[in-house]
Amino acid sequence: MTLFISRTAPFRKLQSRIGSATYRLNTILVGLEFIANGGDKTAKLAVTWKKPSFEKANEVATQAQIFACSAALALASDVFDQFLRDISRESWLQFDDQTIAIATKSVTRPDSDGGDYSVAERAETILADLKITEPELLAGIDLFAKWRNVVVHSAKRNAKVDDRFERTLASSQIFFHDNFSHLDMRLALTNFMSRKIPVPKEVTSLIAMAQRVSRRIDEEAIKRAAGSSASMERSVDAILQSYFSYSRRSISATREIAEAWQGPIEKRRAKFLKILQQLGVANVKSPVSAALRESYITEATNLTPQAAMQRFGQFAQEDR
Repeated sequence: MTLFISRTAPFRKLQSRIGSATYRLNTILVGLEFIANGGDKTAKLAVTWKKPSFEKANEVATQAQIFACSAALALASDVFDQFLRDISRESWLQFDDQTIAIATKSVTRPDSDGGDYSVAERAETILADLKITEPELLAGIDLFAKWRNVVVHSAKRNAKVDDRFERTLASSQIFFHDNFSHLDMRLALTNFMSRKIPVPKEVTSLIAMAQRVSRRIDEEAIKRAAGSSASMERSVDAILQSYFSYSRRSISATREIAEAWQGPIEKRRAKFLKILQQLGVANVKSPVSAALRESYITEATNLTPQAAMQRFGQFAQEDR
């Protein structure tokens, strides 16, 4: 069985939260269409809800759609924001210190204003570290984050996309139409500047842009860090060290390593493979990293608990 890394932990987390955003939002819209057409809740649904009159049904469904779109946009934006923080902190991916500082908002701009870096600027810093250029998607990320602020903060925020991103959005109509379900970016910009709640297609398209940027970052970071057999092994070592040094786990590194590295070789191997799979090092259909050599697994399995602690638990100072 050959093992690879296809997704980092931060990207797996992002996908678990918003990976099916379009389907989930569309599911809500299907239910709201049922309400708009006079549908009622079933007796099995344990919620307090009064069926609106026929005249009010469409209005009630429309208001719920606005709420759902607002909630989806806010959730997805915050999940993407956290992804930028988390991916930059993955030590085995070896991002530059300045990249980490900007992505995690540990520093502010060095200009006279000294304000925070925007979500798009933080994403741009990570992309630049990986030598990736995605001008259209970055512009979409700026609209995504700024629209979230309009929805969440209402009149407290100005509806303004950065000038350079606005120019890109305005000049890339065909790109967005062809890549995001015929999205009309000109209309989306107009709706945004009018401080309107985005319609479902705008919400799902913006979320899809964030997902595409996240995937691109994730794949390029993995290729850079684990693109060869040697670097893959170093990366897996670092991933295991990070796992065993996590101080808030319910079990200490010393105890977990002692339990995993005991008994017959095959039993140890099974436990080790289970840990690797949990950490995203698995047999996958679409690998991104280089393959993990079988000799690595054999060598790790044959370690004594003391040697395993020295190799994989070297940062677990709280356990010593």
